[in-house]
Amino acid sequence: VWPAVWPLTLDGLGKFTKTASALLVMAISGGAIIPPLYGKLVDMNKVSLISEGLNESEAMAQAATSSYWILIPCYAFILFFAIWGHKYKSWKR
Repeated sequence: VWPAVWPLTLDGLGKFTKTASALLVMAISGGAIIPPLYGKLVDMNKVSLISEGLNESEAMAQAATSSYWILIPCYAFILFFAIWGHKYKSWKR
């Protein structure tokens, strides 16, 4: 995805190219941070559900499902960029 996102993002930014490039690097870091956060959230929810009496497989399934909320903002931003965000330079006109 990055070979397609990078040029679409930086095209025509002029003096903002350095800032946009830095934001893209931070997005890569977000890709390294969000999955471990999701895993930690699943583990915490699983332990909580097991202590409430669910068996381990049901607790794992329910914890994984209920922890997806942390991923929704990430996917929402990707969807925004795919549909409208890459056209930002046309917004300025």
